[in-house]
Amino acid sequence: MPGCERCEEGGHASPAEFEAYTAAIEKQPYHPSTWIERAKYLNKDGFYELAVGDCYKALILCTPAKRKTEWSDLNDMALWRIIARKALVENLIDACNYMHAISFAQFEDGSIYSILSNEYRAKLDDGVAKHKANMESPNPRPSNPRMFRHRFPWMQEFLTRSEGCLKNVRKLFAEADLILSKSIVCPDDPEVLGVFASRDFANGEAIFVDQTIKVEYPKKTDTNRSYEWLLAHFLNIFANEVKAGGDSAKTFHPLRFEPMALLTTTYSAKGTNFRFQNHIVDMYDVLAERGIAFHDLRFDYWVIFTVLWRIETNNWVRDVKNEEGVYEEKWTGTAPRFSFFNHSCEPNIWWGVENEGESMKLLAEKKIKAGEELFVAYFDDLSEPVNVRKMRGKGWFGVVCGCERCLRESEELEAGVDKEKVEDLKEAAEQGEESMGQDMLEGEWLKWPFPE
Repeated sequence: MPGCERCEEGGHASPAEFEAYTAAIEKQPYHPSTWIERAKYLNKDGFYELAVGDCYKALILCTPAKRKTEWSDLNDMALWRIIARKALVENLIDACNYMHAISFAQFEDGSIYSILSNEYRAKLDDGVAKHKANMESPNPRPSNPRMFRHRFPWMQEFLTRSEGCLKNVRKLFAEADLILSKSIVCPDDPEVLGVFASRDFANGEAIFVDQTIKVEYPKKTDTNRSYEWLLAHFLNIFANEVKAGGDSAKTFHPLRFEPMALLTTTYSAKGTNFRFQNHIVDMYDVLAERGIAFHDLRFDYWVIFTVLWRIETNNWVRDVKNEEGVYEEKWTGTAPRFSFFNHSCEPNIWWGVENEGESMKLLAEKKIKAGEELFVAYFDDLSEPVNVRKMRGKGWFGVVCGCERCLRESEELEAGVDKEKVEDLKEAAEQGEESMGQDMLEGEWLKWPFPE
């Protein structure tokens, strides 16, 4: 939010330390102290949202109606409730989530605010004052703090796609006369893969059909919330896998579930805004309603956030007409194999969804020769000036778009081609970047092409 200073990178947490705190939770999951101790560790390393999640669980354990343990000393519980609320308030302040912090600090008799340190009181007062000033300004900005995407030090095994998953993808692509190989976009980075044609394709010819995981939601919902609809849908799927029982359920992990394991995160791009209610409370409730124990650490908050960031990087959205032909709903989803197709501002592949959004179809948009890499457009308005398009791509790539068209048009612009348009392009780029900065905070920048 305005005036909120956050470090983009977390610290250098030791995986062994994290595992030690996590082991303590596994040993004593029903006492708030183990969650609060791990929250202190996470806070120290800058993972404030994770610390908020642990403190929220600690607070739940201090609520008599939600207790599921033999611990029944109400005086002890009342003391821990104060400790847990204070820890939650402090971590919400550090996460720049001031309005939720003040609501918890002033809850009941306001005792939490009175026992905060002078430093935390000052930060909270300043944050609330800036929030009110922002909301009273002629053009208020979104007030939720940005949530940075992290490669958590303890998740090394989940940072890259497994060879087993890639083997399955290569087999499916081979059956469609496609090859998965290093992309020409980043030839020096072996982790950046692309899809290539192994034979010639005619204009309009079907290239590939991928199965999607999608959910419907009201059209008026902003794009940030569409991520949360899809996140909740994935959590339901994960819960069903666990509840199915058997050996597969025992070894199940959300980040190894193939439709999720095939997706990656653009860590250099900033994620969505952090919303305590939506990201902490609602996702806890989704899992609880599906019978997932709060201490099942396969669904730890770092796992939930990693799933969210993969959704942000890879999801698609489509407006849907009702029977009267009016757009009143949207579909949003992911297509795991589709995620291997890279972006270009002059794509050779068109894509859309069919079968009620359950499948995604890719068609050749022009003649394609064997050996060519296949590209799609990640946003629909490709008529924008090059400087605007380059910045628009940052939402996915974390860097400005470097496709052949953008490189070519940038060189022409720098060389003075169409000099009379240079000032117009610069002005358009400045306006576009400014508006995109606002739109991306609101989540409205994610637009995808769906020709009728």
